[in-house]
Amino acid sequence: PPVRQNSGSHTPRVRPHATTLNIPGLTKSKVSPDGRIPDRDVASKLLIVMVGLPARGKSYITKKIQRYLNWQQHNTRIFNVGSRRRVAAGFSPRAERPVSPKSASGERLRAASILLNGIEQNGDTVEETNGHTSESSQDREPPSFDLNTWKGRPKSIAGVDGPEAYMDQSANFFDPKNTTARALREQVAMDTLDEALDYLLFQNGSVGILDATNSTIHRRELIVKRVKEREPKLGILFIESICHD
Repeated sequence: PPVRQNSGSHTPRVRPHATTLNIPGLTKSKVSPDGRIPDRDVASKLLIVMVGLPARGKSYITKKIQRYLNWQQHNTRIFNVGSRRRVAAGFSPRAERPVSPKSASGERLRAASILLNGIEQNGDTVEETNGHTSESSQDREPPSFDLNTWKGRPKSIAGVDGPEAYMDQSANFFDPKNTTARALREQVAMDTLDEALDYLLFQNGSVGILDATNSTIHRRELIVKRVKEREPKLGILFIESICHD
């Protein structure tokens, strides 16, 4: 009978070696088993710029791209312009407040009471448990903000003062005729772009993803101009998300 050969030596490789991105006219494909070629060759790095109207799945696409490229050993990071704009407005995510052991014990007792009895014994927002006061979950909700009346915006953002200097992020903030808001949006976008370029040029980044609408030709021209000023060899890839539903 024929001698059975070891199948392990003939099994094809399921996952190919990591290579740099092969974008025709932008990058060159080179074998990189450890995915570290971009550390030495800036021309193999890539800036991905998302394009599309809001609620078109751009952030979802960027997360999928980032997950795949990181799996292929290409250091990838997402730079979201909207998140940076909200931080500039002073509404960054609220830090979690430390919980004392007594408060945690009171919360566990209340949860056990609801589980056993089906209802909460005390409906008040502040209840007494073992001689100490514990706050309900409603009291721990972050306070509501009115972006139209918030006056803490730094003057240096757009170089203006007065009522028009407030950080208004309502529909008027995105009005094309609102020159002050447009200048602010462009500055935040350029600051985020510079952060992505710093990641690619001075850190170990291989791919940077700029997550924003970038729906106007003027904005895209500004992005290309800024990139070419910083590093002419850096590749740029625009990905547009279109949804007609």
